[in-house]
Amino acid sequence: MNRKEDEYVRLLGGRDAIEYALKRGGETITDLMRKLHETENVELTRERGRQIVRSIGLTGKAAEREPIWYAQRAFPNNHVLVTKLVTPKTLRKMLKQAGGIVPLSKELGKPRAVLWKIVHETIPQLRRTPAQFFHFRCDFCGRKGMKPMPWAKRALKLYPHKKWFCNYRCSGNHKKMKKRGAGSKRGRVLSHERFSSLEEAKAVVQKLGLRTKTEYRKIRRRVRWGDVVHLPSAPDVEYKGKGWTTWGNFFGTGRTRRRAKNCYPTRQKAGLAAQALGARTSTDYRKIWKQDPRLPRNPDEVYTKTWTGWSEFLGR
Repeated sequence: MNRKEDEYVRLLGGRDAIEYALKRGGETITDLMRKLHETENVELTRERGRQIVRSIGLTGKAAEREPIWYAQRAFPNNHVLVTKLVTPKTLRKMLKQAGGIVPLSKELGKPRAVLWKIVHETIPQLRRTPAQFFHFRCDFCGRKGMKPMPWAKRALKLYPHKKWFCNYRCSGNHKKMKKRGAGSKRGRVLSHERFSSLEEAKAVVQKLGLRTKTEYRKIRRRVRWGDVVHLPSAPDVEYKGKGWTTWGNFFGTGRTRRRAKNCYPTRQKAGLAAQALGARTSTDYRKIWKQDPRLPRNPDEVYTKTWTGWSEFLGR
């Protein structure tokens, strides 16, 4: 330890004071650096604080913390309550009187995650083993996750076809995840047994009177958690090779899209016809394609072999 680090240790109250703060006092290295800045007007980074702590034989990591550290962190000005929380016998009594961790966390006005940590550190026997967790893979991003087994069993009983999300970002902020490149993985199927058979899905869809893919996408979420059927987002992909033919057959309408034999024979002729109608972008094309019975709705699918892009198709 050089002279400068020795001076910082002295300003922080000495080795014993630093050790107490990091192991029992509910403080972190960042808190110590902030305190040093407020009292001595010395501004240091957290990395520099780590170097100072290492120079006296400490690390400041969570492995060194005692149970009282978490209680002091949560209730810094309540010494009586801290003493009760770090005494196993008293803590068990508090949990029994309150009726569990959740009611007790509401009484104390702290998140249950904070109280869980204190309970786990004070009474290690209450920690859940890996066998007490339900292991799953996120249906949105593919990451592995765990949920408490009692909660998971109840959820699976209420929602047999439940989808699992690893955190709030996956279940709520799809746009943010899509920007990060995870949007293409949303709702991917991990077990085909979770979906109903093609015949069951057709029966439900035809009973609801659906006639288009747009109507199907809107209604799918409403019947997705039903006990009888679970409809996939892309039935043409899910049931491919399992009896799937066309959307018209699926809806029971018998409707088919304009086939290539009814359309212009080449992409160039179709493009010229679309340009003659005033189409300059794909959005324009969606509005005018019905005006010519020989124009396909999706030219990129009809002229797959020669298709190069909308720009060349519409002469831009």
